[in-house]
Amino acid sequence: MSRTIIGSLKSTFTPPPACSILVAQCATCTNAWQGQSCYSVDSSNEGAQDEASCWPPATVTTPQAPLAGWGFYSPGLNCPSGYTSACTAISQPQGSSSVSLITPFAFQYALDAGETAVGCCPTGYSCSKNPLYSWQTCVSIATSATYSAVTCESGTSGGFAFWTIPFTTVSAVTVSKVSLYAPLIQINWQASDRPVKTVTLGSVSTFSTSTSTLTSASATSSVNFTGGPAPAKSSGLTTGAKVAISVIVPLVFLIGLGLALFVLRKMRREKMAPGPSRVQYKEVSAEQVHELHGGHPGGIRSDVKLNANAPQELFAHSGPVYELGSPTRPDDPNKPVATAYQ
Repeated sequence: MSRTIIGSLKSTFTPPPACSILVAQCATCTNAWQGQSCYSVDSSNEGAQDEASCWPPATVTTPQAPLAGWGFYSPGLNCPSGYTSACTAISQPQGSSSVSLITPFAFQYALDAGETAVGCCPTGYSCSKNPLYSWQTCVSIATSATYSAVTCESGTSGGFAFWTIPFTTVSAVTVSKVSLYAPLIQINWQASDRPVKTVTLGSVSTFSTSTSTLTSASATSSVNFTGGPAPAKSSGLTTGAKVAISVIVPLVFLIGLGLALFVLRKMRREKMAPGPSRVQYKEVSAEQVHELHGGHPGGIRSDVKLNANAPQELFAHSGPVYELGSPTRPDDPNKPVATAYQ
């Protein structure tokens, strides 16, 4: 099938809320669709059909329903809100093998060389093909769940209800599974369509990898990463922080060491210093008469009490008399002088 580019999709498209409501042609039908609306031409031609407003904006003329897969968005960089990547195909660059399928799915529209295609489906749906016409679509087989759904009655939506599967119809028919369909939004891009991630780092060393090259030419460096998510910002210390740490840490260490030595020396000096004198002094009154202790040589009486305010006569020496030697007299050098001491 020829390639049909619907438009570009570089931002995230949010479909209208009604696009997520299932539409069934009848209350007992086993098929239901998202992204459809009710129509009625006459009583023999009515039902549900594709609703173009549930697709991202188009830059081409919208065809009449059914949309039949419609086309793809290129460059397409984001799936719509509520959709997720359900299948992928990558076409190798020129000269390589034609197509390498990451998730085996043959898209309705062929890929160019070097192109990547992603099939976006509502969460819980998978990529599939319409069993009758081979149009690409999204499908989910519901066997046990509750969904909001409406039926088409005379060209308008009616009978809004919550379907709980399995359920039993008014004719006593048990419906155990329902096939749910939704538009498959195909987005394509080339490597050159992806934004280049630029991260400004501090001074770094030069090194190379298979996907990036870092070069330190000044205080800041620009790092280009081609494709893929941007790398996490560096959480390393800046040069200024490293210099501050290298200066402050040794300084704090030296100050702490000096304080420890000071305290140690002070404690040592206090330990080596002599203790307080053990001699105890007692203050006495000069008005009182105090008794002298006896037992002293020289015959001092120990029973005498002295009054500090009255004159006292000292006791005479009562011990033996000793003769002291004397130098010779001038008139007779050989005759000693007799001296007595009492």
